[in-house]
Amino acid sequence: NFKTLRLLRLLRLLKLARFSVIMDRWHTSFGFSFGTLSLIRFFVIVVLCCHWMACLWGGLAMYGEGDGTWLEAVQEAKGGADDRYKGPGHVYLLSLYWAIITLTSIGYGDVTPQTDLEYVVSAICTAIMASLW
Repeated sequence: NFKTLRLLRLLRLLKLARFSVIMDRWHTSFGFSFGTLSLIRFFVIVVLCCHWMACLWGGLAMYGEGDGTWLEAVQEAKGGADDRYKGPGHVYLLSLYWAIITLTSIGYGDVTPQTDLEYVVSAICTAIMASLW
């Protein structure tokens, strides 16, 4: 079953638990100060969180059911070539933009949820990102 395989792949995320061990080794090996290690750790957490949120947000648009996704709304509002809104790389860039704007609480309003599921995911992502910041 494909879903079972995908769940098993998620177990690889447990390797992230070793990140703190690596950071402790860096502290002892390279003599980084606690402040420097804290900044590095915060930066890594923010980058990973933005990446995961961007993947989730982009996946909603590319694989979501029904019409009227946030991606279609952006395409209608901004226009441009269709390739800009179809390729996974371009969708990821738009999603990463949304994640960063959401994280920093700027919220320009050009990428907004359109469906009920998008509103739920957006609210959860906003809460998680606000707790990080």
